[in-house]
Amino acid sequence: MTWLHDVATLAVALAPVLVLLGLGWGLRRARLLSDAGSDDLNRLCYWVLLPAHLFVTIARCDLRSAFSVTALLAALIGLVVGFAAAWLLGARLPPAERGSVISGAFRANAAYIGLPVIQLACAALPAERGALMLAAYPVLLAAMVPAFNIAAVVGFLLPRHGVTRASVLGACGEVARNPLVIACLCGLAVAW
Repeated sequence: MTWLHDVATLAVALAPVLVLLGLGWGLRRARLLSDAGSDDLNRLCYWVLLPAHLFVTIARCDLRSAFSVTALLAALIGLVVGFAAAWLLGARLPPAERGSVISGAFRANAAYIGLPVIQLACAALPAERGALMLAAYPVLLAAMVPAFNIAAVVGFLLPRHGVTRASVLGACGEVARNPLVIACLCGLAVAW
């Protein structure tokens, strides 16, 4: 019956996220939220709200006690395997489509969906177990958000432009201006 308890805990953690998704869908269906309003909310989340949340979450974590080389290596290996599989499976697609497929296939939603779900799940877990997870996830997230974003930029640029000096400089510029990467690195600097 332990697995049933775990499923119930996960359902409780996912419920608020699913309710928010349903609310957004309902607001769009009722035409209370336009395409322009949705675009504005997406920009607000991407440029301000999520970076602020990542910064605060990562800055508060205890890097020394929660860092796990094994977890980081497993996550990075998963990223590389996912990227390689998407690269190979999308080989026959036109460059623009290939870049989108590559980015969408390997990229986890660890910040937008994963972080709130982990935080909600930890609240439903026994205190000690929840505290361990809440300590470990931000440390992993601090490394993986930049890694996912770097790989996404590479996945978008390589099929279109190949590996040229201009495309590498463009990729570096995109990564350097990414608000999620900046927030994670600043959070790590404060937590250190």
